[in-house]
Amino acid sequence: MRSYLEMLLQRNLSTLWASQVLSAVGDQLHMIAVVWISVQMAGAKAGFVVSAGAIAGLVVGLFAGQLADRWDRRTSMIVCDVMRGLTVAAVGIAAQAGALQLWHLAAVGVVCTVFTCLFEPCMLASMPTLAKTPAILRAMNSLMMMTFRLARLIGPALAGWLLSFLPIYTFFYVDSLSYFVSALAIWILGKNYQWRPIAAATGGGARAVVAEIYDAATMACRNRELFEILGFSLACGSIWAVIYFLGFPLLVKQSHFIGVRGVGAYATLICCYGVGNVISNIAVGTLELDKRPAYNVALGYVVMGFGFVVAASSPNLAIACLGCAIAAVGGPISDVATVNFFARLPDEYRGKINSLQRFVYSVGSAVGLLAAPMLFSVCLAQQGITYGAVIMAILGVIGVAFGRRRSAVSGNGHVRSEAVLASETAEAGNR
Repeated sequence: MRSYLEMLLQRNLSTLWASQVLSAVGDQLHMIAVVWISVQMAGAKAGFVVSAGAIAGLVVGLFAGQLADRWDRRTSMIVCDVMRGLTVAAVGIAAQAGALQLWHLAAVGVVCTVFTCLFEPCMLASMPTLAKTPAILRAMNSLMMMTFRLARLIGPALAGWLLSFLPIYTFFYVDSLSYFVSALAIWILGKNYQWRPIAAATGGGARAVVAEIYDAATMACRNRELFEILGFSLACGSIWAVIYFLGFPLLVKQSHFIGVRGVGAYATLICCYGVGNVISNIAVGTLELDKRPAYNVALGYVVMGFGFVVAASSPNLAIACLGCAIAAVGGPISDVATVNFFARLPDEYRGKINSLQRFVYSVGSAVGLLAAPMLFSVCLAQQGITYGAVIMAILGVIGVAFGRRRSAVSGNGHVRSEAVLASETAEAGNR
């Protein structure tokens, strides 16, 4: 807790974090509006609408990290926020005018994903330079990851309150405003920080960018822990996207819960997921989970799979909410291990590896969401969620078993030192 307090007492860092919490809450309102409107208009085919953003992430996500290691990160983040704010506001205007169509929702998903893919590597790669000590860096990483968890708690609760007197399209306006606030907070940080990497890439042209992508992929193949983390992002990330984005709203629409239905029930499930996220994030946020990153990532997915099974198996909304909260505990375990491990990489490679991880996750999400309409056309949402959750848990158990075995063979659970990681990175760059 002391690390959290030290980080929050630095006004620039606390202002930045608060702005990202607000932005993430806006994103949750946006997500609820898009998913619910899409499900009401197209049923299970809403998966195609939601997948549009994931597909865009495939195209842009792989290159975004390279740009984060080349451009001024502060300027890039401000531009991304402004463009996202304008785009989401345009969708709100279309909805208010009664002209909203499914392709509008797909289009805003594409545009926002493109700029998010550029924004996140810049933000993550800037963390080590904004924090003064390793302890504050871990606290800052934890709190930044907690923004999405707090948003899953605050956003749905706020949605339920706003829907009592405002139409759902106002959620787009709130999200738009949150992006402009984020841009202002980043601008206030000023130019005193190191917004460009020390060893910034100097080559130009598409060929140089492709070469850097190859370097990042080579490093992932040479580092076993990193390779396994990316594997879990691909497989389990796909299942999570299907369950979270499409399974839960369909579960509510199909009147699975006795005496409860409507967007309020869906928001309640997401809110309880946020409760579990926040509690878990506080508990594990400053732990050194990067000592056995792949093991902890797998452990997180075991917990997540179990919770989703509980959520889908009960027709009682309260028990389903408990299952969502249990599932949400696994997310921070996996993410804290991943982010802290990435933070130990050389500065000029953090953006590349973060981008590669996001690309792999986007591949999984796109495949899952494109396949989801076929899955839910042959089975009910309860069955689809259960099947996916069981597979996720089994994959996690396999990962935990291999992680324990590797630790026993090596005599300890520590990942390679920063010096060895840097050496591997340099070797990958020379290939």
